Amino acid sequence: MLLPVFGHDPETDLLAGAAQVFSDDSGNVDLFDSQYVRFNLILLGYFRGRFVDHSGAGIPSLPSSLVSLSGVSTAGYLGKKHVARDAQGSL
Repeated sequence: MLLPVFGHDPETDLLAGAAQVFSDDSGNVDLFDSQYVRFNLILLGYFRGRFVDHSGAGIPSLPSSLVSLSGVSTAGYLGKKHVARDAQGSL
């Protein structure tokens, strides 16, 4: 499924630039890109919320489940990029 903003210039069109976060290089919605962004935003939001609520207590600890989800999604994203790069190099 192509995103409706495919073909627009992401440097000048804000919507096209934001759509690149959730799509692959061809403009198709990509599960790995979406998971990578979402889990990291959830982790960042949790950290920010805990930090603001308890700013005098120092850096808050993060739940291992959120860190694990973020790490697994990052590994999947990087693995996909590595496989794509190898596939392009073998052509």
